[in-house]
Order: sequence, then C-alpha cells, then structure tokens
Amino acid sequence: MESYASAELAFKSLNARPRISKMAVKKACRKVKLGADVRSAHDKIFYGIKNDEQLFTKCPRAVQVDGTDRICIFSDEYDVNSNAIRRFVAKCAALGVFVDTFVKEYSGVTFNKGYEPPKGCIISTGYSQLYRGKLVGIII
Repeated sequence: MESYASAELAFKSLNARPRISKMAVKKACRKVKLGADVRSAHDKIFYGIKNDEQLFTKCPRAVQVDGTDRICIFSDEYDVNSNAIRRFVAKCAALGVFVDTFVKEYSGVTFNKGYEPPKGCIISTGYSQLYRGKLVGIII
C-alpha cells in the first residue's frame, strides 16, 4: 500500500496517458474476459468489473498507462475488497494474463473538495471526483 498527500498525487502516480485509447481498453477487457456481452469500453468496465467480478463497491474508472497498452482499472473506495481482487488475479493467471494490483491511500476529503482528473485521460462510470481516501485497482 502506497500513501500520498492528496488524491491528485495518488492519481498522478498512475502515470495516465493524456488520451485514453478505447480500443486498448476493449482489448485488455477481452484478454481477461470482462464484459463479453457488451460492446463499448465504458460498458465493458462497468458491467465486467463492477457487476460481474464485484471488485469494487464504487464505480470503476480506467486510464491507460502512458507509453504502453496497459490499462489501469480502479475505483475511489473507502475500503478494499481483498478477496474479490485475489479471485480476479487468480482468474487472470489461469488465462495466462499477468495482472498488477495496487492500493494508493490519501487523505479523504468531502465530495465537493475532491480532485477531478483531466478530461480525456479517463473513462469514468460515475462521479469524476476522487475523494474517498483509497484508489484501489488492477493493471492489465
């Protein structure tokens, strides 16, 4: 677990590419069989991660790691669902896909004082502000 002084610093540590490639998101989701029944990158993340895998209790988001095709899918959470994340990592390993996981802690703030990542670099399925205190995620 890494600690940061703010949500902005925690987000910047993800090294997000300025523009996310929706095609790269779809490709990463296909590799680990997420959202097979839906077409859009947004729906693959929402239905695959939130509904099917239940990795997060809050809405998932995605960024592309700058300079790579790797996709970071994360959520701004109060708590970590370690069991679900372990199950997902094991599922990916069985498919021959290596997945990194992370928890980045920062001081939580109120909703209206949350950090809003730059538009274009993120696919968000809920509120865009980061304010809850933990970025929990996977990198495919």
